[in-house]
Amino acid sequence: MQKKVDFIYGPTVNAYSNFEQLKEEVLKQNIDKLLIFALGPCGKALAFEMFKRGYRCLDLGHLFQDYDLYKKNINMNKENTDTFFKPDNECKKYL
Repeated sequence: MQKKVDFIYGPTVNAYSNFEQLKEEVLKQNIDKLLIFALGPCGKALAFEMFKRGYRCLDLGHLFQDYDLYKKNINMNKENTDTFFKPDNECKKYL
């Protein structure tokens, strides 16, 4: 059995600006696929939309970011934590 990974790329900041286009692309995928999102707050909304349609979904965005910081030995002090969550906090104005 051949395993294949497909990627659908969205904006790295404010993915909500492409929410409808991302949703259209995801809906082209077979419902039996596991969908993994890393799109900030948009990933949560998109995962919920797809879950309601019967897709299996995971939103792992911060996991990838946190692991990257760990591998770079970046200490998550207050300043670095604020920087880490800054894109999420900026997106709140669009909600």
